[in-house]
Amino acid sequence: MLCTLLTINTDLVLIVLWLCCRSGFTNEAVLDILDEMIFFLYEKSGNKKLVKNLISPGIIYEMIKSHSQFPRISLDEESQFSGTKCSLFELLHHLLPCCDDEALKSEDFNFILPAYQATLSHTDQIIYQIMQLYLVRDVDVSKLKPFLWGRTALESMRTRKLVSNTLNNSPGLDQLISCIDPDILMSTLTEFPIRRRMIALESATDFEEFVSSTTRYDPIYLLSVLEPLLDEDEYVDCHLLLKSGIVTFFFAALSSHCINVRSSASKCLVFYWQHAQAARFSEKNLLLNVMEMVFQSSKVDSYSGSLHKLSSVITSFLVFYVNTLGQKNYEHMFKVLSNFLVVKPTLDVENVPEFYTTFYSSAMEYKSERSWILSLIAAGMRDMGDFHLIERRQVTSILMCFYESPLSDNTSRTLILEVLEKIFHISGAVYELCNKQGILVWFANVIRQQGNAELIHDNKLNLSKRKDCSLHIACVLQVLWQTISQKNISTTEDNSGGGFISRRIRSQLIGLCFDILKHCQPRLTGSCEFDEAASLAIQLMSDILKYQRLSSDISHVNINAEEINFLKQLVVSKKVDETTTLGNLAQVAHFWKATKFDEVDMVVEMMVWVVELKLQVEVSQSFVTTLKWMENLIQPIASQLSNNRVLLPTLVNIYHFLHNSEVKTNGIQIKSDCLLALRDVAHLISPSSFSNKEDVKTPTTQLDEAKMEKLHFIFSRISEC
Repeated sequence: MLCTLLTINTDLVLIVLWLCCRSGFTNEAVLDILDEMIFFLYEKSGNKKLVKNLISPGIIYEMIKSHSQFPRISLDEESQFSGTKCSLFELLHHLLPCCDDEALKSEDFNFILPAYQATLSHTDQIIYQIMQLYLVRDVDVSKLKPFLWGRTALESMRTRKLVSNTLNNSPGLDQLISCIDPDILMSTLTEFPIRRRMIALESATDFEEFVSSTTRYDPIYLLSVLEPLLDEDEYVDCHLLLKSGIVTFFFAALSSHCINVRSSASKCLVFYWQHAQAARFSEKNLLLNVMEMVFQSSKVDSYSGSLHKLSSVITSFLVFYVNTLGQKNYEHMFKVLSNFLVVKPTLDVENVPEFYTTFYSSAMEYKSERSWILSLIAAGMRDMGDFHLIERRQVTSILMCFYESPLSDNTSRTLILEVLEKIFHISGAVYELCNKQGILVWFANVIRQQGNAELIHDNKLNLSKRKDCSLHIACVLQVLWQTISQKNISTTEDNSGGGFISRRIRSQLIGLCFDILKHCQPRLTGSCEFDEAASLAIQLMSDILKYQRLSSDISHVNINAEEINFLKQLVVSKKVDETTTLGNLAQVAHFWKATKFDEVDMVVEMMVWVVELKLQVEVSQSFVTTLKWMENLIQPIASQLSNNRVLLPTLVNIYHFLHNSEVKTNGIQIKSDCLLALRDVAHLISPSSFSNKEDVKTPTTQLDEAKMEKLHFIFSRISEC
């Protein structure tokens, strides 16, 4: 439709635009169509003559702003039009670059700032980009600074209109702090967006989208707004800034990968330090001591003047201490950390602070100290630099040894698994732990250890008091697999041809899944965490199978007869009855490849069992894989399975299921592929049912009506047999 618009009279284009604005402004789909039209006609067409004859983009912009529904949708205070609001600002983002400078006015910020929430949501990132477009065009918005946002920005604009222009009615730092949601700020501090880049204003037209998040503030916007308010000529309430968490935010920004973000955060800290020197508040001396230690311990970039990137472990330590100082939460850990910071002249930013002191504490509160340091490490695991920092203290080896010791408690073991889970989000760390520290072998020992007190080397231990972590371990292994399967790093380790996910790693993961299933089997009841752990283990094995099936150039990992018999017993004993889990079990069964030592009856029994599972979950799309798997099993022993009275009825059941199944999207091709694969399997078992060579191995990949009738006749003969 859009291609033909180039040849249509421009008056018709005007009518379409007018109708979209006037009748479909609350419709997200209509806004998306209008967005595509504008993007295609004004930016991608390249036809200057056509663009010249079209309606001016500035007029379209005015039509949109003057629409009766525009304020309601742009503000969207109750989140009723979140999708429509996003489509609306995407439309403006494509329209504004085409507008003349006269179309962009400072008054437009009266709806832009109230619509903005300063988060990293997709909508807010687009609105921020629109604001940058205004600044690039040199639109004078100096009277509106500092930029507030949300409901506070709307109230501030109303107040400015009522107050005389002769008075200084620009909002101050206290009003900006009132815009900040404490919960969103805390979420930003714990999961600081370290890869969010602050680009130069000249490059603002290049939209660089970051991972969307409605629970984290955009650091580049907050820093750009806060930095001018901390200038030497401004009045700063140092205690209010500390209490609100803004100072803590500056420390967290020092872990950013972007040098411009760190430079801005460093300037803010220096400005705050200068203001705090002359201020009076009870936390002043401790806070200034921490700031001076950071300034002295960190290297300064000679070009930008910013501090070198600090590890997220270090910034998490600083965030905890400064936030505790601001909230006046003077508990045990605050005293421990204050003693540590007061005694030492500098802060070692290359090692985990106070790891040995708190992890091996002999104080009465040793459990809280150990829990704190483990929580700190878990919060600070963001990238490979953080992993290298903890490895300088051999933290992972210490945690693995402590987990298995009888001295560990349930809280510590849970936190250790959380640390490993955060580490497994880092692909390089996964490679180090799997190939150099034997983490998968350690997991196997931990799973077996859970049900045997002798393996914990404590015969007096009451296992009923030891929390079972099978579910947590299954979740950690799931994270590990997701990381290494998404990150396609090629290595020549063990020459398996499998790249980063070597055959050894896949084999160990499958073994761990069976260990979890064997541990959970006696405890499966139908609705408990053991059922969830078993489901996750089966899901993981199914994911590994899919990976192997898609990567044809790697050596496959198979399961043995004992393991597939174990899976069958899980189903027969009705320990597993969820449809999704049964479907994954059928997929996992494809790992099995019969050997010459397996009896024919056992092979037939397993094939019938897998087919019954497939028929039970009623997923016809995956029958092709199952039938190909059956064909590979039957070929070596086809002579022994001629007219087998167990397999033939099974094949007839498959045929009736496929023949009666509903045809959905791409269903005709899927159904045809399944029937052709079924025909090949049937020919191996009952060749006498096929009258001539035309019934076998037809080169076509699609079955027409004549071939369907012939196939129906063949299976009728098989059914009679």
